[in-house]
This record gives sequence, structure tokens and C-alpha cells, in this order.
Amino acid sequence: MSPATAISLTLTAIARHPMRAVLVSSTFAIGFASVLSIIATIEGGQRAIKHDLDALGTDLIACLNPIRVGPFPEIGEVEEGLRAIEAGDVRALAEMLGSEVDGVIPLSVDLVVTRRGGVAMTHTVLATEPAFGEVVRSGMLAGRFLEADDFTRSNSSEVVPAAIDEALARRFTDEPAKMVGERISTVRGGKAMEVEIIGVLNDPITLRKHLQLLDGTSKARTIAARRLEFLNLYLPFRPEVDRCAGVLVDARDSSDVEALVPRLKSFFSARAVGPYYHIQKLWVGQVLSMADRLGKVGHFLWIVDLLVVLVLVASISLLAVDESFAEVALRRAEGATVPEVVAPVLLEGIFLALAGLLPGWLLSVVILREGVQPVLVWEPYLPPLAIWGTPLLLVVTAFLAYLVPARRVARLQPAVVLSGHRD
Repeated sequence: MSPATAISLTLTAIARHPMRAVLVSSTFAIGFASVLSIIATIEGGQRAIKHDLDALGTDLIACLNPIRVGPFPEIGEVEEGLRAIEAGDVRALAEMLGSEVDGVIPLSVDLVVTRRGGVAMTHTVLATEPAFGEVVRSGMLAGRFLEADDFTRSNSSEVVPAAIDEALARRFTDEPAKMVGERISTVRGGKAMEVEIIGVLNDPITLRKHLQLLDGTSKARTIAARRLEFLNLYLPFRPEVDRCAGVLVDARDSSDVEALVPRLKSFFSARAVGPYYHIQKLWVGQVLSMADRLGKVGHFLWIVDLLVVLVLVASISLLAVDESFAEVALRRAEGATVPEVVAPVLLEGIFLALAGLLPGWLLSVVILREGVQPVLVWEPYLPPLAIWGTPLLLVVTAFLAYLVPARRVARLQPAVVLSGHRD
């Protein structure tokens, strides 16, 4: 039998049974769409988590004093015989490390009450230096971060320039970018001060937004989402006024962190300083490890879904072949060989499988764009292997599902098949 004849017989069989063809192709389309949607959602979530953690910086080492925020008791304590980090220690550390690191940034943490219109918000304020802007990988939503001129201005003017986190700005307005240029009042250390917003920082934790959307129906469940918020106001650090809360060392690369930590400990030990060390890379690694474990559970789910789809496709394909038993038997009675009756059946299965791939792809796009992305916010992602591997598996399944029964019926005696006794 020529290929043209086999294709002609296949198309004739499909046209003769339109409902069967639609059912088989629809099964392929829905199965393909479901697998792609699950994979894209899981992979997109993992990439979103990694993006958020990378935005926090894996090359940062925080050397911190006991944290004192507002009227609350200090968190942590300095060991006996040691002292806390002071501004002079920060300058000495910067001189020692020099160009070996991207920045040595002092920090001061305090609690303030900020008002805008009829809204009052208690939150933290970070007094820091311009280099901190390089540490914030999420970038600026609007305006700019602190610059050298702002430090002169803060000493000579009653209006203090400040940058604000997006999540904090949203507590005051639905359009945080428009806060740039506004002046708001805040109370720090019992003293009122006027602040001019010069920039709004992007929220580095987009996962917080996802949690908030998912838990938006219950105030109790949004606690986890709120704990991930960045609610800071960033002011110029003034060594003569601000109490140093610690120093942030920005390594050139995350691979330099391991070598820097012993040097920092040696430096502070020699100066009888006892800070607490927070190594961002280790913390990020632990969180990524947990995310990987959750990702493995997600991958198990899409594998199960794929197996269910394959079984469903095989079942529908078997039913379709079963319906064509009589036609195959008649062709065998007319003298057709086994390959001549098997080839059109196999081609029918492959054609119907291929016909369902494009609708399945379009359906997955609609599911991800209209269903998944608006709810979870993160961008779905499909690995190349999933794009070509999934349809290949479905087509192979259809081929095998059509091949086995077609070969079986083709080897039976036509009279037996037509009488209904196939065993």
C-alpha cells in the first residue's frame, strides 16, 4: 500500500466517524493543556521565589548590634567584655576592606509614627548611606534613592529627604509612585520632623503579594503575608546623631562571602566588638532548599497528572480502535494484508493526537493567562523539555494504544471478528 492510499483511507475513516475523532482529539487537547498548566505554574512559582531571594542579596553579610526599636526591649545582647559596633568601627572596616568589597554600609534602626492625611502608621526607619541603594536589587518604582547631596541637605534643612518602601507607601495611597515629591510628617524619638519623599523602592518580596491575594478573604490568614512586608522609611545616616545598629558588608560576589566572614570576625574581635553575624547567603540557601522540596512535591503532582492523562488517552484510543474492528475485519476479508489494515488505524491515532496539540496549547495559554497569573501574580514558565516532551509522550501513547489492538484484530479471522467473538 502506498503512503497516499494509507493517508486517504485514514482521512476517510476520520470523516466517517466525526464524533469519535472530536472525542479523541479533545482528550488529547485537554490532557496536554492540563499538564502544561501544572508544569508552568510550578516552575513559575519556583522562579518567582528565587527572584525574590536574589533581590535580597546573597552576597550580603550583616554585622549587627543588639536591636533596639522604639520603647521595646533590646533584641540580643553583647557578650561580657565586648562592646557594640560604633561609627568609628565602620570607618575602620571600610578602610581595611577598601575596594575588595562593593560597600561597607552603616545602619541605624528606629521606630517612628508617620502621618499622611488621615492615615497614621507605625513602622521602622532605616538611616543609611547611598551605597544601600546598590544593595536593593529590586530597584526603584519611582524617583531615586539617597544621594550624597541629601546628607548635606538633611543637616542644613528642616525637611529631611527620604525614600520609602512600596508596601509602606501603599498604606497611605493606592498609587505609591505619586508620593514622590510629597512632604509628610513623622515622629522619631519623640521629635516631630517633616520628610520629603524622593523615591519609592520596589517591593522585593513579590511572593508577599501572592500570599496576600490568596488569603485576602481572612484578616487572620494575612498575618503571614504582612510579616513579609518591607515597611521602611530610608533617611540619611548621621554618625553624630544616629545610634549605629550595625554594618552591612556587600561582597563583590556571593562566592567571596565564605572568605570574608573569618576576616570580619577577626577584625571585630581585635577591637573587642561582639556583633551578631547574619549571613544572607546561608539564609537564602535554606529557604531555597525548602522551596526545592516543595517544588519536588509539585513535580510529583504533575507527573501523576501526566500518568492519568496518558491512561485516559490510551483508554479513549482503545475504544476508538474497538469501534473500527468490523471495518478492519471486512478489509481483511477482501484480502488486505496485516500492514495494510494496521497502517490506516495507526495514522488515524497519530493524526488525531497531532490535531489536539494546537488546541491544547491554546487552552493552556488561556488557563495560565486568565486563571493562574491573575490569582498568583507570578509569571508562568514552561521549560523547553516540557514543551516538546509532553506532546511527544502523548503521541507515543496514542501510537501504542492504537497499535496493540489493531495488530490483534488484524491477525484474527474476519469471520470470528464479524460474529462478535473476539476472544
